[in-house]
Amino acid sequence: MKQVQTTIVKPLRKEFNQFFVIAIAILLTGCGSVYKCVPEADSQAMITWGVITAEGDNFDGYVMMANGEIFKENWHPDKIIESTGLSVDEELYCNFRNDLLALYKKTQATNQPADTTHYMEYLVPERNLRLRSRWNPKFDNVGNQEWKKMWDRLELFLESRNN
Repeated sequence: MKQVQTTIVKPLRKEFNQFFVIAIAILLTGCGSVYKCVPEADSQAMITWGVITAEGDNFDGYVMMANGEIFKENWHPDKIIESTGLSVDEELYCNFRNDLLALYKKTQATNQPADTTHYMEYLVPERNLRLRSRWNPKFDNVGNQEWKKMWDRLELFLESRNN
């Protein structure tokens, strides 16, 4: 009976080792797709920004994923997402993300309705988290100034496409 057990256990141990190696390889390559500054719970996080036009609720904007990839997003009235071919490196993404989250902690509500507004969001669908700011780009009041600076930083990410 011992021989039967050892012949059964050895193949199972070999299969387990192969499974373990494959699982580790998948985890390592999967984790490499999200930047290190992003906690595992936020791996599907998105930073969105753009322009909202009051007439018809048209949205024109961009989505930056937790791996730095940037997509163009439009709602006229259907949602259309297309690749920009742009990607932000890890250091720029992490610095921006940290500054954005700090700004949301500092200014927890910014909503200035207008015919045309700029918006910025930090979204984590798995945690049902949505941090959103809207402001009127025509005005330069105290509540808008820091959001405009963050907007300008995001727009610089897009300008790299044109250089």
